[in-house]
Parts: sequence; structure tokens; C-alpha cells
Amino acid sequence: MRSQREGFSLWELAIGILLVSTATGALTLAVRGRLEAIRGARARLEMAAILEGCRQYDALNGTWPGSWVELREVLRGMDGLDPWGRAYILASDERRARVTAWTPVGPLTMSTGRVHGGAGRLAYEQRNVYGSR
Repeated sequence: MRSQREGFSLWELAIGILLVSTATGALTLAVRGRLEAIRGARARLEMAAILEGCRQYDALNGTWPGSWVELREVLRGMDGLDPWGRAYILASDERRARVTAWTPVGPLTMSTGRVHGGAGRLAYEQRNVYGSR
């Protein structure tokens, strides 16, 4: 004997759509979090390369570089933009160089010198700072 029902009821369709949308939302959040972690790792690697370029510049010229224009002779192929599309901030004085990237959760700073554990070591810190707009 054949059933008179040939399709899904409205409740069955609503529950199916709810399950699919919940799974899609959870997957989207997981992927977005992983992408931010990858961007942070990439920023740290680029900042370490920039500071190594600063050391090379210091070895060649006797001073720390003050701008990207001065670093171009050492760092070829880098445009000075972080993974979020903002410019790295380069600051230096007679003892050390410092690079800062502004991440979505706050500044990420890496420096050379005696700031965090001895001359010549790279150190970074990230503060969770949420600024008001």
C-alpha cells in the first residue's frame, strides 16, 4: 500500500535547514580562527626578517635604519605591509630596532637589543588591547 505523503513536511525542512546552517556556522568560525593564527605567524616571521635586515644595515652603515627607504638595499622583495594590509611601523634608536604590526587584537611588537633578554635576541610581545572607535 502506498503512502499519500510524497514530500517533507514544513517542520522536517526547517529542522534540516537549521542543522545545515549550524554546521556551516561552526565550520566558518573554525576556519576564520585558523586564518588569523596563520596571519599572526606570518607577521612574526616577516618581522624577524625585517629586524635581521636592520642588523645587516647596521653592520654595513654603522647605524640602525630609520625608514623603509633605507632598508631597501638590504630587504629586497618586501613591501612593508603586514598580513592585514597595514604598514609595519619601524622605529630605531642607537641601541635597538623595533617593528610593530597592528593585529585585530592589538599591537604585536618585536625588537632587538636588551629589551627582553639580552643583546642580539629577538623578542616579541602582544598585548590584548581593544581600542574604542
